[in-house]
Amino acid sequence: MKSNIRFTLTIFMALLIFPALSFASDSSRREPPGPPPSFADSDLNHDGVLTEDEVRGPLAEDFDQIDTDGDSQLTEEEIDAFMQSHKPPEPR
Repeated sequence: MKSNIRFTLTIFMALLIFPALSFASDSSRREPPGPPPSFADSDLNHDGVLTEDEVRGPLAEDFDQIDTDGDSQLTEEEIDAFMQSHKPPEPR
C-alpha cells in the first residue's frame, strides 16, 4: 500500500515539475534582438533620407529632435550627430 502511495505521489510531482522545467528551458532559448536596421535598409524608397513613415522605435519617438533643420527628413548626418550627443558615459 505504501509503495502505491509513493508511486502515485512521484507521478503527481513529476506532472507538476516537468511543465515548469519545459517552460524555463523555452524562455532560455530566446535569442537577443539583433542590431537595428541600417540607414539603407530603413530608406524604403532609396531617396537618401528617412521620413516619419520610414522610421520605427526610438528614431520615430525622437524624430523632431533628430531633425535639426526641420525639413521632416532625417539624413545620416543628423542621425549620427544625435547619436554622438546622446552616448552614455564611458564606464570607469
